[in-house]
Amino acid sequence: MPHQAILWNPSWNLNIPSIDSDHKNIVKAINALDKNLGEQGEQRLMNKLFDALDAYTRIHFNREIDLLIECNFTDIENHEVEHSKFLEKIEFYRAKCSGEFDHEALKQEIRTYLLDWLVVHIDQTDRKYQKHLIAAGVQ
Repeated sequence: MPHQAILWNPSWNLNIPSIDSDHKNIVKAINALDKNLGEQGEQRLMNKLFDALDAYTRIHFNREIDLLIECNFTDIENHEVEHSKFLEKIEFYRAKCSGEFDHEALKQEIRTYLLDWLVVHIDQTDRKYQKHLIAAGVQ
């Protein structure tokens, strides 16, 4: 099955340029992982791709939480819990890829999870702070 990249959907824009840019970069990291998810035995490549996704999401999550704190947003704790669960799932998938696995099935599972998480997180969780951050002048 040929790789089909996830395309940025303009409906995901929060109209907060720094956050939208981060989200677009997370989509790029997901696409890189999806496109290059190595076959068994290519653990170094898979670890590098998981490291990149993990690092970029941590940068984004930290930036997002800092903005929420700075703007006195009230639901930060639940937001942080969602971030933690996402990072745990990334580690779960990294571990799953270190053993024997059905390459195509796992690749599809990871891709589906990442895309579903991103869409739900943006459309439901991040939308909760959208108006608050825009009103505070966050760019």
